[in-house]
Amino acid sequence: MDQIRLSRNDDFDKLDLAAAPILNFTRRHIRQIRRYIELNFTRAKFKLQVKFGGRV
Repeated sequence: MDQIRLSRNDDFDKLDLAAAPILNFTRRHIRQIRRYIELNFTRAKFKLQVKFGGRV
């Protein structure tokens, strides 16, 4: 019984090891995309403020 549990955990560990780099990559990628969108959004907002001379 203990052996089965151990081997099952071992499989899960292998899965985690395989999935971890992929998850880290996607998280980093999402963060970069979000930052890029935020930057562009604030830049566009600033341009509108300059264009219309006031708060938007």
